[in-house]
Amino acid sequence: MSYDDFSLFPVSYSKLNLFRTCPNQFKAKYIDKIVEFKPTAATIYGTELHAEAEHCIKENRNPVERFAVLQPYLDSIRKFKSKYVTAEQEFAITKDLTPTGFWDDNAWLRGKLDVLVHQEDKAQVLDWKSGKARPTDFGELRCFSLLTFCNLPEIEKTKNTYIWLKQDHPPTSEIIERSRIQELASDLAETIDKIEDSLNSDTWLKKSSGLCAAYCDVPCKFNKRYPA
Repeated sequence: MSYDDFSLFPVSYSKLNLFRTCPNQFKAKYIDKIVEFKPTAATIYGTELHAEAEHCIKENRNPVERFAVLQPYLDSIRKFKSKYVTAEQEFAITKDLTPTGFWDDNAWLRGKLDVLVHQEDKAQVLDWKSGKARPTDFGELRCFSLLTFCNLPEIEKTKNTYIWLKQDHPPTSEIIERSRIQELASDLAETIDKIEDSLNSDTWLKKSSGLCAAYCDVPCKFNKRYPA
């Protein structure tokens, strides 16, 4: 099999996380493109909620009734004493951790931060979550910390917060120091190396998880809806 037409870069956290979840599903989605990944009611709601939050911040307005759950968090964001507040902030870096354009050919990693609050030498990174609460998994926000540190050299510390909007769970936060840049980059590079190994060997592990039955459309021995 030839992968000449497949471009791994730039990577995003979602792409890396899918490989970690199931390399076989990663191959089906990003390389073979043999499965149509259809949006669900939950993913449509999440997309529309993110768009509403973005417009509320950029237009300095309150949310429509359907997304009233955002109101208390938007009120809190407006109270931040900050250099600036941005929604859907686009950041990208090269392999040597140098800032670059989001769509530039040399981008190695890129990501969109739901909310970035720039407070002198500190930043708050907020991420809206409309699904099941996973309060101890900070992988995505750590990726955003790396992007923030590399693009904003004055930032020495980020406070990363998941805001769980549909669950009876308070926001969960983690503080990351600039001194951890290499650790954050190495964690991503480790997964990238594994993807490249799979590309070179054409070996794609099939992993079983609780996501198989309800969320995966890839035929597989673990998928009871589409058994291979």
